[in-house]
Amino acid sequence: MRPQGALRGYSGRREEGIRGGLLQPLPRDHHRAGGRVDRPRGGERFEGAGGDGEVQGGATVKVHLAIPYELLRERLEEVLRHRLCPEIYFDAQALEGCNDADLRACAEALREEGLTFSFHGPFMDLAPGALDSKIKEVTWDRFSETMRLASLVRPECVVFHVGYDPWRHGEYKELWIASSLEIWRPLFAKAEETGVRVALENVFDEGPHLIGEILTRAGNGWVGFCFDPAHHLLFSKVPLGDWLAALGERLVEVHVHDNHGQTDEHLPPGDGRVDFELLFSLLPHRDLLFTLEVHREEYVQRGLEGLMEMLQSWEATG
Repeated sequence: MRPQGALRGYSGRREEGIRGGLLQPLPRDHHRAGGRVDRPRGGERFEGAGGDGEVQGGATVKVHLAIPYELLRERLEEVLRHRLCPEIYFDAQALEGCNDADLRACAEALREEGLTFSFHGPFMDLAPGALDSKIKEVTWDRFSETMRLASLVRPECVVFHVGYDPWRHGEYKELWIASSLEIWRPLFAKAEETGVRVALENVFDEGPHLIGEILTRAGNGWVGFCFDPAHHLLFSKVPLGDWLAALGERLVEVHVHDNHGQTDEHLPPGDGRVDFELLFSLLPHRDLLFTLEVHREEYVQRGLEGLMEMLQSWEATG
């Protein structure tokens, strides 16, 4: 039996949702949890992570919280009251049950409160580089439907997992990449057509090269990189600094959670072994979106507070 209070998140488990009312309201002036941190940068010019134009004299840092779509609809008033900006996760069930009018209503309610939002696409059982045409067809259907919904409400960013697993796909890596480009090229074209930014996230990747190759061969100005340092801790054989050296120019989003190097625990930052001090010392000082990905409601307040402290220290070094 699952503990009450578990967030249905990116683990792929179908959770019951959070119902305990544990979200604590943040102070009204704690605007970073409601959207952004403005950092003066001496007249530099920046382009926002959501494609919302240039910011003269300051960079914008946005902070989102991972929330499944069905849970967002269920507790939208609570999310608005606590001024939380969601990264909305769409699994297969959410995509099938999503009504365009309901999604538009959620987006309108968030924007009326000055709150931004992003999307996280589905990933369970999907394989962009599948050699089986049926599996690839389902993957395309799920990804393209996510982008269709994004075109309706224009989120800041849509995150997709690359889906490459060296343990399963390593023997035919080049075939997998070539096959995946048949998904990524039209998907990225949709991003450009609709003006919605897409970011590819590392999961099982042992290094930055495969994502870099996809971005080089199929990317356009609307496609970037979402770095997950907790996944890096679990799966990468390449130092964190090498990842940012290779893909830092394409970085648009960072996923923030922690683990102890054994399983993908999605703990609050600081509760595990992720070296956030090193991460923030290497991050480029420009517009970025940070999404807190903790999968238990009781972690949310502490996770947001920890992230804000790290962002404040990062700002001071900029």
